[in-house]
Amino acid sequence: MSVPAVRKDGAQISIQFSIVPLRGEDGDLQAVAAIMRDVTEDFEERKRLRRALRG
Repeated sequence: MSVPAVRKDGAQISIQFSIVPLRGEDGDLQAVAAIMRDVTEDFEERKRLRRALRG
């Protein structure tokens, strides 16, 4: 799933993200890591393909 985002320069992009809990040796939650990927090119290509399929 892609979601819209805005870069620092104001450009609109599409991103995907993963959130991972980081646990200590005792199993307690110590931190949370988030990984974001710019998938704008892939998202735009899928939109172009859908338009082409419609006619």
